[in-house]
Amino acid sequence: MAVLADVKTVGPMFGNAQEIVRVTYDFAVDGGSIADYDVLVAGGDVIVELMDVDVKKAVTSSDAVVIDLGKGAGGVDFWSDVVKGNLTLDAQVPSANEGRHVELSSGEKIVLGVESFAITAGSLQFIFKCYSRQP
Repeated sequence: MAVLADVKTVGPMFGNAQEIVRVTYDFAVDGGSIADYDVLVAGGDVIVELMDVDVKKAVTSSDAVVIDLGKGAGGVDFWSDVVKGNLTLDAQVPSANEGRHVELSSGEKIVLGVESFAITAGSLQFIFKCYSRQP
């Protein structure tokens, strides 16, 4: 499994605190191979919500790229087989599961899966809200 250069480890947070975490996938740094990329790693028991995905540099591929985003490799909690041709600069890519949260235990990950057609350029910023999972 590949790891994004900007991968973040989150949690556990103090009490009822929330943390906004931004993680960037950048073709110039991370490449665009068909692969599963670690995006976020739980440092304790946390709940993660995908708030938004912003296109920071236009994302292109030789054909429509298919991407997943969720818990672990093959996870589809936020995106499931999202087919995108090119993503234009400053576009926002909504989650089909807006408002959905994923519970992670220490060491578990949120993973971006590039399923078909390598990405040839671009940058995406994932914005997550993370908070502690209370016993």
